[in-house]
Amino acid sequence: MTETVIEALGRTPTTQVAIVDPRGEELSYGQFLEGAENVAGQLASLGVEPGATAATVLSNSVASAQIYIGTLGAGRAAPINPNLTHNEIVSQLRGVDARVLITTPERVAELASLPIDVPVLAVEPAATGYEITDRGQSVPVRTPESISSSDSALVLLTSGTTGAPK
Repeated sequence: MTETVIEALGRTPTTQVAIVDPRGEELSYGQFLEGAENVAGQLASLGVEPGATAATVLSNSVASAQIYIGTLGAGRAAPINPNLTHNEIVSQLRGVDARVLITTPERVAELASLPIDVPVLAVEPAATGYEITDRGQSVPVRTPESISSSDSALVLLTSGTTGAPK
């Protein structure tokens, strides 16, 4: 039997701490799961479904973990290194055919100014961790399509010795 990460999280004690970042921010399994399910629903309303990609430009944090797991509940995740140059980010976005790009509120304007044809949205604090916003407004939620074991879940862009993603 194959199950999603979100389904597996649903079997954990809801009050137990699930994730802590170096600054001390923490979420319980219940908060983490509820927030990830909300993110999956937000992504579904944005057209991210099995086989469709949501790219992120986020540093390692509780927010990036919750957005990543939420993305796996809706479609395919493509995390992009936030330290890349603008040209490298554009190249990677084109390579993964992303439906949306999610980043911090501080980087939305910067990344939206790039020659890309995807909406650039922010990840912001919410009652159960984090949510996706569009110009400060929470993105609506709808029920995501079911994920199957044959759906791809992740696009990891690596460069090896050439410096160009493969």
